[in-house]
Amino acid sequence: MDIFEIFYKNRNEEQAIPMAKYMRNKFPFLGLKKPEREFHYLAIDYMERVKYKLGPKDMEKVERLITTKSWWDTVDAINRVVGHIAMKHPEVKKDYISKWVE
Repeated sequence: MDIFEIFYKNRNEEQAIPMAKYMRNKFPFLGLKKPEREFHYLAIDYMERVKYKLGPKDMEKVERLITTKSWWDTVDAINRVVGHIAMKHPEVKKDYISKWVE
């Protein structure tokens, strides 16, 4: 069973409604007990754990997470990973971060 099957198997519609409402109904929720946007946060939590292995080659995927259905909750969470990569690889600031700010 993969992680997606586990998430969907454990969905809770009753909890999903207020969770979506809290985010102004911008994103669907499965209603898992941890009140985050489950799949997006799964990816960010994973990246946080392996951030020491990430580098410039991973920035396109990081950028996709930031720009796809992003909201304050995910941007705030992913900034630690981006900051870690940028500190180790200063070229990331010029190649990616400066473009996001424009």
